[in-house]
Amino acid sequence: MKNKHLKIILSVLVLFASIYWSVELLRNNLFFKNIIQFMVIWAGIADAYKYSRLRQKIVRVKSSRSVSRMFSIIAIVCDIIFVIYTLMIKDPFLIFVRSIALYTTIDLFMHIYLYYPFKTRKLKNFKRPSFLIFLLNSLEPNSTRKRL
Repeated sequence: MKNKHLKIILSVLVLFASIYWSVELLRNNLFFKNIIQFMVIWAGIADAYKYSRLRQKIVRVKSSRSVSRMFSIIAIVCDIIFVIYTLMIKDPFLIFVRSIALYTTIDLFMHIYLYYPFKTRKLKNFKRPSFLIFLLNSLEPNSTRKRL
């Protein structure tokens, strides 16, 4: 068992060392920088597309029952941190990509709120809780949270 873990750790270290060496070797190559910038834009758009597809699924099914609210909140917080960092380093490519991802994650959470299966939704006197109550309820653990 120890031998298996040692092989995995060594493989990961070799992978990181080879990536680091390759990046250091090609750091001053303008063509390499352009390729990496293109890959960053593509990866960011793919990240935003992932949340957009999840939002489309919620709209199609008309329920956000299978989507984790905590997952979307964590994604929003991570995207906010990424946007703040990219504003600090002033990289226009990253600012563009991370802003799109932040928009799509916020849009996803809004659709989770709109299509959340509240327990009194089918009743005549149904009143959706405020967004703030929904957000705070989403942050609570399942064991202590009151069902909306």
